[in-house]
Amino acid sequence: MQFDLVGISLADRQAQALIQVDTEAEAVRLLFITGGAGQSQEYRKTEEEARAYVAGSYPTPFDNAAYSMLHAEMLALADAGLITLSNQAQIDAAAADVADSVIAEANTWIAVAKIIKRKRRGAKLTIGAATTFAQIHAALQITWPAP
Repeated sequence: MQFDLVGISLADRQAQALIQVDTEAEAVRLLFITGGAGQSQEYRKTEEEARAYVAGSYPTPFDNAAYSMLHAEMLALADAGLITLSNQAQIDAAAADVADSVIAEANTWIAVAKIIKRKRRGAKLTIGAATTFAQIHAALQITWPAP
């Protein structure tokens, strides 16, 4: 994002830079996750169910109603021919594998999200405290994580 700095006040440049940092951070997030508030809620609910299922020591037989989003993930995998859900033993095994996979993916995302948050917040705090254009420019030289 480029801005013409001729005649711009330090406060206006700070405001522009703050927007730039948030815009860049969101673009980086979208390299790792699917965008959209509804999609985020779906992932969060599936993760919550997976964590509850694992915390409950992988209860069997798998309860489709208690873990409906986890079950939906299992059905999607079965629809794609990636798992088989023909009997209770396969369902229970798949539930454990899918729950572990969901948690592993969530943990990977959390690790990346923490890096993005730290870089975004640090840059914004530095920009907010900046007293020169050079300080703002330096704060914008962020090395974001890459997939």
